[in-house]
Amino acid sequence: MYWAADTVRNYQSNTMVMLVPWRRDDHLNQGCKAADASCFFSGSQASNGFRLLPEPMALEVSVWKHELPFRSMGHIELDLGALWSKALPSDVQRLARRSVDSGAERLNASGELNPRVYEVWPHVGGRNRFFCGGRCVSGPTIDRWYNLCAWTFILMPSGLFFFVYAGQLWHHYMWLPILTALVLLSTIIFLLLTSCTDPGILPRRELQEALPGLEEEVCVTAGTGPVLLDSLTAEPLCAIAERQEAEGYRWCSTCGVVRPPRCSHCSDCDNCVMTFDHHCPFVNNCVGHRNYAFFQAFLVSTFCLGFSVAAGIGLCVAEQSSYSSPLSLDDSPLLVLVLLLIAVPTAVMLLGVLGLSCFHAWLACRGKTTKEVFTGRVTVGGRTLFHLRGPSLIHARARVSFPIVAV
Repeated sequence: MYWAADTVRNYQSNTMVMLVPWRRDDHLNQGCKAADASCFFSGSQASNGFRLLPEPMALEVSVWKHELPFRSMGHIELDLGALWSKALPSDVQRLARRSVDSGAERLNASGELNPRVYEVWPHVGGRNRFFCGGRCVSGPTIDRWYNLCAWTFILMPSGLFFFVYAGQLWHHYMWLPILTALVLLSTIIFLLLTSCTDPGILPRRELQEALPGLEEEVCVTAGTGPVLLDSLTAEPLCAIAERQEAEGYRWCSTCGVVRPPRCSHCSDCDNCVMTFDHHCPFVNNCVGHRNYAFFQAFLVSTFCLGFSVAAGIGLCVAEQSSYSSPLSLDDSPLLVLVLLLIAVPTAVMLLGVLGLSCFHAWLACRGKTTKEVFTGRVTVGGRTLFHLRGPSLIHARARVSFPIVAV
């Protein structure tokens, strides 16, 4: 078995790269010679010729069936392979650009449809990670330790509070443990929403080409027109108008898109994010157009949680001191140690979150973002908190319209 790499150009205004299974006993063309790895033979008038390659080993192959009309050979059923392996030769290290019939839903060998966006995201997007079948999107792995630190500062003092002090408070201040539990639940929910929500990623050029209709949707959302790219340099043929540039529109050479005002490229996630505020490693995600409200709610909930835990500890210590001597390390070393394990993280969390909450409340009132304040570049104003989130543009569970060769 050999894999014949064929490039068909300008066929129905599409360009694609195909990998075709070919055996020694197959006679696709009279010009075919012996089945050697260096053998070439010419195809039809629609083809640039085949390059025979030794069969790659240990490949996971997803095969699509399609019939291509060749003038000299009639209709030949070809297998369009999407090979997910680094064993492919350098001659085939390209992405298959488009399907010949982009409207058809083609099946692979196992009967499944084309891969979903989140499955091919490393080839059409940035460094984001997807969970739950593409329903949750988070930041890169470089933030995992910061994110773990945030979860530790939230769960450790809260867990020790319920384990040590909740029982004492239940008899006289029943409402406080209940309130603390509710605030803890809201803190976890808003942290997950901030961490696992698309912050407003502007799809790259590769993804816009892979999903039919996505380019038009991006143009409507961003307020831009279609971008024509030079086939050699991949640069836009038409520069951004002076009026658009004055309004804050910029060209992103990494993503191959025109960024609307307030949209910035995040170097950590390697994506353009609309109404970009900042990249927060503690929530392991960018904070932008679609999750800024969740981030604000997370800050408020975290402050309320820290205040509730601190109030509960203060009540317990005050009540114990009223009928006994104050706590000392000699009398109760374990209790003092637990108190420190709760009090220190809670105090740090309270001070840090209080400052962030006040800062972002000021930003929301002024209609500014964190990046605009620190860089001093403000092109347009507007709401950053109370606005419509809009749908996600990356469509993580949608299926791409052509097979992708990942190398």
